[in-house]
Amino acid sequence: MKSKTMKFLIGLIGVVVLYQGAKWGWGETAQAYFNYRCEQDAGEFIYRTVEDVEGVFQMRPREQGEYFSRLRRGDLMEDPYGHTNTEAQRPWTLFLRHPSKPTYHFFETSQAPDLQEYDLGVSTREFSKRPEPAGQPYWRMTYDGLRRRVKSDLYWTMLRPEQVSEIKSQYGFTWRQVRNRWDKYFGIIGGELIIKKLDTDETLGIRRGFFFWPSWSKRGGICPKRKHDYITVEFVSKVLKPAPFDDSFLKEKEYGY
Repeated sequence: MKSKTMKFLIGLIGVVVLYQGAKWGWGETAQAYFNYRCEQDAGEFIYRTVEDVEGVFQMRPREQGEYFSRLRRGDLMEDPYGHTNTEAQRPWTLFLRHPSKPTYHFFETSQAPDLQEYDLGVSTREFSKRPEPAGQPYWRMTYDGLRRRVKSDLYWTMLRPEQVSEIKSQYGFTWRQVRNRWDKYFGIIGGELIIKKLDTDETLGIRRGFFFWPSWSKRGGICPKRKHDYITVEFVSKVLKPAPFDDSFLKEKEYGY
């Protein structure tokens, strides 16, 4: 009886060792493959730059939902590397950044401002008036004026939201997931930010990044390493260089809230 029990325990230990070894080997292979994808395929690829661009069009708004809450639930974004909360919720604040640089003159998107947040007072500092839907497919954001911060010599730049039937941007940007069968096998999700000339569909630049989060391992990572709220406008402005911005028309104004 003792002999059978001992054999069973030895066999069980052997299975555990084999399992842990296989898991470790799989993890090492996945890490090596992720490193390969990063070295070979990640980064910025600029084919042509354009000078003096006044405005840009967001061709595909980002998914909604709070980024870190979704990560904690294991509910990954379609492009977790390129996704940021600011671009998903208020992309115009990234591209209209006066007095910071770079800044464009206007920003266009099909994404409507969050009117509920506006009415609750969360985003009133962004707009000079309440965004009013007019049944048109696009929103155009432009500069309106300056609002002095309370008890401060600093100002908020106020934006004018307007719903329009047609865009006037000549250039735009979009995004997509890139993922082959080996990426899926090893828990890797790739994403591309793509900059286009709208009338010809010419691709001017691509930024590609990878997110590594295998469900069966504690390993993880992103590449390129540098990820922050401004990664989209940072790359877009390298390709579509903003025209000089004359802020002489921006005056301090009183707003009704």
